[in-house]
Amino acid sequence: MPQPINTGSTYWAMPAEELLAGLNAGKDGLSSGEAKTRSLTSGSNRISAANETSAMAAFARQFRSPLILILIFAAIVSSVVGEGSEAVIIGIIVLASCVLSFTQEYGASRAMQALTARIAPKVMVLRDG
Repeated sequence: MPQPINTGSTYWAMPAEELLAGLNAGKDGLSSGEAKTRSLTSGSNRISAANETSAMAAFARQFRSPLILILIFAAIVSSVVGEGSEAVIIGIIVLASCVLSFTQEYGASRAMQALTARIAPKVMVLRDG
């Protein structure tokens, strides 16, 4: 099993021999047996597909922010003590903030999905020389 490289140093500044030794690899790469062993222990070398969430789930996630929760609590307290207009103002601010955050997050998520669909990663691997 390969030993982890010391993360305290930057791998690009390490001498090649030290880096390869830390990765338990050689200049010629990995043997087929070592590649198969790593695949079994670490899993396949694939980019996992992002979990697609619905628009409603993405919108509901906006209300988990501690600041938003504090503002919602403040709106509830304001309405309980009879300050309805302040409760409405706080509610409008919370809703506007969540809508803006949702549109940014959901748009970025859709753009990332579109970009991921357009790329086709390919690699050629030579094993055992």
